[in-house]
Amino acid sequence: MTQEKAIKRLKLENALLYGLLALSLVYLVVVGENAVLDSRTLTQTAINVQKVFFLWQIYMIWRLARNRRLLREPARLKEHLIQTQDERKGAIWGMAGRKFAPALLIALSAAAVTSSFFNLTVFYTLYYTLLAALALWGGLLLYYRKKL
Repeated sequence: MTQEKAIKRLKLENALLYGLLALSLVYLVVVGENAVLDSRTLTQTAINVQKVFFLWQIYMIWRLARNRRLLREPARLKEHLIQTQDERKGAIWGMAGRKFAPALLIALSAAAVTSSFFNLTVFYTLYYTLLAALALWGGLLLYYRKKL
């Protein structure tokens, strides 16, 4: 990947992250305005899931800051490109479901957070499905890391 393509990709990622961050804030306002986020009725599990939601938001902010720093400093961007273009790492991630697994985990996380406000049975189902998906993905990463 050339430096120009990397810059375009980072700008696109930043735009997507800004959009996701804005949507997550709108989501919190909508859910909060519908009196679903009443701390008197939430279980401890639902409160813990909210913390996970906030961790996702912090992660998005961290990625935005990192991407902006890479866009400002060409030397750091070049170093980042060398690290990310390691063929072995690319093969490991590709074999472990590079595109599918993150999308699945994000969708399961969002569904678990949403369901924790309405129905704990559905929440627990999604929560344990999310844990199983994380375990499967981690196992595949470890397997292919040793295999290659």
